Amino acid sequence: MYDCTIRHESALAVRSVTSVTLRALVGLALIAPLPIATAAVVDDNDSAPATALHVESDPTFALLPQTREVSPLAHARPLLASPVAGTKSSVQVQASLGQPVLTFDATDLDFGTVAVGDSSGWKVTMLTNTGSGDATALQFTTDPAFPFLSLPGWDPCYGGWTVLEPGGTCMTALKFAPSSSGQANGTLSVSSAEGARASLDLTGAGSEESVLYGQFHDWTIQPIFGGLLNSHFLSTPTHDSELADDFEVEAGRDWMVSAVGAEVMYMRLHPPQPLADIYFMPDADGVPGDTPVCAAPDSQITLWETPYDESRAVFQFSSPCTLAPGHYWLRIILTVAERADSFYWGLQFVENPDDAPPVHLHPPVWRNPEGGTDYPGCFEWTPVVPANCSLEEVNRTFYGSVFWIIGQETVIDPVFANGFEVPQ
Repeated sequence: MYDCTIRHESALAVRSVTSVTLRALVGLALIAPLPIATAAVVDDNDSAPATALHVESDPTFALLPQTREVSPLAHARPLLASPVAGTKSSVQVQASLGQPVLTFDATDLDFGTVAVGDSSGWKVTMLTNTGSGDATALQFTTDPAFPFLSLPGWDPCYGGWTVLEPGGTCMTALKFAPSSSGQANGTLSVSSAEGARASLDLTGAGSEESVLYGQFHDWTIQPIFGGLLNSHFLSTPTHDSELADDFEVEAGRDWMVSAVGAEVMYMRLHPPQPLADIYFMPDADGVPGDTPVCAAPDSQITLWETPYDESRAVFQFSSPCTLAPGHYWLRIILTVAERADSFYWGLQFVENPDDAPPVHLHPPVWRNPEGGTDYPGCFEWTPVVPANCSLEEVNRTFYGSVFWIIGQETVIDPVFANGFEVPQ
């Protein structure tokens, strides 16, 4: 049982204060419509009618918005030209606990096993206010290994929510990005200014594999996507187009590569699952050589994430590729039926042509061997910086593609002879 006293005072507050007591039973059905009580206010001063009435109530009983400041006459009636002494006006008061209750739609999220330095796909949980009052100033916290979705302009309660009304729901998305191998645990927590709280458990495991090399999409300096056609077409092979980018395995290291990831963009809503063939090519004076060092045909797509984050794809090899120290080029061949299903390999770039881009080994190279695209001329591998084959129309400075290489690294112990290290 709750009691509430409603006070109303006129602009001449010194002379008149009236109160009335309301009572309400509080049950368990917090989401059900709450009763509205009406209290009558009578101005009994014939000589000086009250003006600019101000109405108050205890916090447990929320006044309807239009009754906080009312005229001497009822807000539900047409106002007369001037106050009339002895006129009765009504004030509506909603009996409400007014407290939010926050609830996630899951008790835990398990992200599975992820390579160190890489990240899982996004997992989504819904937050709902099941209480009877607004939840304001929502504050979300999570552990560093379980970051929120970080697209520009997005926050943990997506949709720009500043108030989560009773029955309101918003989405929270997280991923798992381990920095070390082994089990990882965390907590997603949320609280409101009213003291409502909710949490759920987060779990994942960092694998023995790690990102051996990566060129990632930096959203702080590159807030949009950009890419070049990277598809083979069963119906129109004259449009077959390929991008390749290079990397190095340092001296004294051996890599056993089990997967590669790349930013892969698709212009339509529902991308098909393309056939994926991965090739590691030797360097031939700044372009890919002709004979692969290692090939991973029919690689399985284990992560296909669009349109969130980097529109990422991860390609798992059926058997690993071993790479000795050296300079290599990565080719990813995506084969689809027709041009409508074109895929693009995401590029790193600087928006301002006057800005100097970061330096990789070489800029990416691109080719369309049969010249059937709208950018003719690149029949052979051609650097995309400086722009060639009409690519200067893009008006951006590309300096690398978005990709990363996953596997395990072995450190080779040096061999010495007569006091000198023997090259291996």
